[in-house]
Amino acid sequence: MRAGKFGISGAIVVLGLFAGPAAAGTVDSSITIKEDGGDFHGKVKSEISNCVSDRGVKLMKRRPGKDLKIAVDTTENDGSWNTGNTNETRGTFYARAQAEGDCEGARSRNVTISGPEARRRA
Repeated sequence: MRAGKFGISGAIVVLGLFAGPAAAGTVDSSITIKEDGGDFHGKVKSEISNCVSDRGVKLMKRRPGKDLKIAVDTTENDGSWNTGNTNETRGTFYARAQAEGDCEGARSRNVTISGPEARRRA
């Protein structure tokens, strides 16, 4: 039996059209960060609820060369995350939401803390 004019190659093209964007992590996400005495917390936000809950979040400390992972957390159903007290008192920090499934990864703004002395004066 002979395949038709478009045969197998036509079927592959059609399947490729449906597998495209969904496999590439195309749903936008964003992440916020706040700091209070070494306790870092924030929220992962997205228009799609699947991209908010159970997302892996890494708290990173900027430094020359490779940045240092300070803590990890998993978001709650509302997208909130909290590292608890990290005992970090100086440095520049940011949070990363890992790309998962159709959800794009996200990076927060930088937060710089100067130590306990600066906090007491504020």
